[in-house]
Amino acid sequence: SEMKMSSMMMSEATVIARTPGEQLFEQYLNLYGYGFQFEKGRPGALKRPDYSVARDGIDILCEMKDFEPKFFPEGETVSYDAYKGIRKKIEEAREKFKEYKDSVCCLPFIIKGIIMWISSGQ
Repeated sequence: SEMKMSSMMMSEATVIARTPGEQLFEQYLNLYGYGFQFEKGRPGALKRPDYSVARDGIDILCEMKDFEPKFFPEGETVSYDAYKGIRKKIEEAREKFKEYKDSVCCLPFIIKGIIMWISSGQ
C-alpha cells in the first residue's frame, strides 16, 4: 500500500505546468501542424530540452525561454541594458544543449507575447 502511494505521488509530481511562453509556443506549433514532444530527452542524457519538434524528418530541439523586459513609467529617464538578461537566457539554454551537439538546436524567446528564434542550423 505504501509502495502504491509513492507511485501515485511520483506520477502526480511528473505533471509539469507550462509557462505562458511554452503555452504560446505550443499554440504556434499546433497552428502550423508541427509534431512535437515536451521534454522528450535522450537515453543517457542528464538534461532534457523543453521540446523536440519534428520537421522534414529531423528532430529540432527547442529550449523555450520567456523574457519579460523591464518597463519604466512614462516620462522617467533611466538607463536599462536588456543585453544582460537576454544573454543569461542564452547561456542557460547553451548549458542544456551541451549534450546535444550532434542535433539541430533552437532557442525560441517569447518577449511579451512575440516569438523570436535563435538557432543552430545543420
